[in-house]
Amino acid sequence: MTVVLIMALFLSSLIGVWMVGKSEKDAIRNRFVDRTPVSIDKLMDMLDLDVGQDCVNNALEDLSVIFHVQKELILPTDRFDIEFAALKGSELDSAISALELEITYEAKKRGIDTQNLNIRTVRDFIALKAIPFR
Repeated sequence: MTVVLIMALFLSSLIGVWMVGKSEKDAIRNRFVDRTPVSIDKLMDMLDLDVGQDCVNNALEDLSVIFHVQKELILPTDRFDIEFAALKGSELDSAISALELEITYEAKKRGIDTQNLNIRTVRDFIALKAIPFR
């Protein structure tokens, strides 16, 4: 009986974690649902960075995977604390946590101190990824 109760509690907690993750993905995707896809050429025109198209594509693909948003819907002005913000209460398990790990990884590859980084927008993330490795 105790084993069954423990198993039921374990399974219900797994289902709860899955539901929070799914609802966060749905909430973020819903913020982008009314957008018109933007071509890479138009996005490159929107950026005020001297970066290659491959770098931009790579950054957008990373963000698309992390946030489960079609990369053609992501704009350079999208903010991580607004458009990609976690749902209240799920901040610790959010995609933002995955983004923070990605930013730390990318900064360390480039020899950048993460204490001085201020990555707030998609443009900032693209600029980080454009910095050469050290």
